[in-house]
Amino acid sequence: DKDLASVIKNRMIDISELSFSSVKLLKQSGLLLSKPIKGLDYFEQSYTVANLPNRAILDLTHECNCHCLTCYHRDDLDNYQPSLADLINRINKLKSFGVVNFEITGGEPLLRHDLIEILNYLINQRLNYFLVTNGEYLEEVNDDLIELLKKAIAVVISLDGVGDRHDLARKRPGLYDKILRGLRNLSQKNVRFAFIYTVQEANVHDIPEAIELAYSMNAIIQLRPVKIVGSAEKNSLISPSYRKVVSWLNNPIVSNGFVGNQKRSFEARLYGCPILVEIAIDARGKIHPCVM
Repeated sequence: DKDLASVIKNRMIDISELSFSSVKLLKQSGLLLSKPIKGLDYFEQSYTVANLPNRAILDLTHECNCHCLTCYHRDDLDNYQPSLADLINRINKLKSFGVVNFEITGGEPLLRHDLIEILNYLINQRLNYFLVTNGEYLEEVNDDLIELLKKAIAVVISLDGVGDRHDLARKRPGLYDKILRGLRNLSQKNVRFAFIYTVQEANVHDIPEAIELAYSMNAIIQLRPVKIVGSAEKNSLISPSYRKVVSWLNNPIVSNGFVGNQKRSFEARLYGCPILVEIAIDARGKIHPCVM
């Protein structure tokens, strides 16, 4: 069975891509356990199917320290920050609708001085979260915040290239070196992290080095195409063809953020149109069916 051979070779499983019979065979053979190993650190999720989204992109702020060429909502970043009470109210409402997974973002979420209170509230409500950041302030986080980041699904760092090319795309000199120092800080303190690499024509050639960076830090990296909206449209960026990146998408540490070939076009849910499973709430509390 090619599906099972791939699972065994890569030591990674995405059950949504396997047939029921393959999953059953994995369980029968002991390769897939019905219960976690005692003492293992793991995340357990349950869902109520009600034709409503179970994921929310929650903007904590419209303040950002970067001016990214690829930003899809740069025009919305007017430095507005909602109150802590407003954010708690939004989290409660989303939870009541069945949302259990939160993408904590902005703007730059680490610019909020009450981020600890927000993450603590998510934990107390038994909600899952990951935090998306441009990485500039990771080397400055205190021990209390580190403990909360350890409980996140992951800290996700955005990349638009390697070295100076990343800094140019972010209009933030020295940012890439700050990211590396911050990641060493996270790694030393056992915080899980991953990368999102936004691919455009100008940074395709940096992909191998970005994958090598992720591999050296035992992290997953998602390759996804730039969406030609917002700043990307104003700066006349070009989204690369699938053919230019397909050779890297089979790497076991690479997550496919591109719509694949026709046979697996259902993977569009990863970065295509997540309207049935995900909603976005901006810093002013407006609900958007699509983050774009």
